[in-house]
Amino acid sequence: MHLATRSPYSHCGILFRRNGEWRVYEPGQLVSETSLAVWVNRSEWVDRGKSKQFVVKRLRDAENVLTPAALQQLQAIIEQHSNKDNELAFGWSTESIPCSELLWKMYRQATGREIGKLQTLREFDLNHPAVQAKLQERYGKRIPLDEGYFAGPDAGKQGVGDGTVGSTTYLNP
Repeated sequence: MHLATRSPYSHCGILFRRNGEWRVYEPGQLVSETSLAVWVNRSEWVDRGKSKQFVVKRLRDAENVLTPAALQQLQAIIEQHSNKDNELAFGWSTESIPCSELLWKMYRQATGREIGKLQTLREFDLNHPAVQAKLQERYGKRIPLDEGYFAGPDAGKQGVGDGTVGSTTYLNP
């Protein structure tokens, strides 16, 4: 679906500091928690990344938005989703969840903030044969073109410069 969204990123997760250690929560096969140090050394996502880098983004006004209460709520939400399947196609369900959708829903629920713009499937580039095949496999002839989807703040340049995402850091493991 990376081809359809035109996002520069194909995967995302969220970092929490727990007991002095950074932890990555991400939908992989299942939503799981991993030490950042372990994740970087074994992550196929980092290996696939441009120049084997990964990107860390932070809310522009994180000091105001990510209060202790909001952080607690974000952690509670991620734990509710632990062991849920990662949906590898588009969809806005609660049974399985794509990585970008999980982050959007978490921030919306915990802070009231939308971290980017929802788009409908019809707004994406659905012409690539691989995208067509995935849509056919997933939906058959009933493709929900008006269903909402969040592909990340940089997908198709949506959300960039809207004041939501502040600093971006590129890191080599």
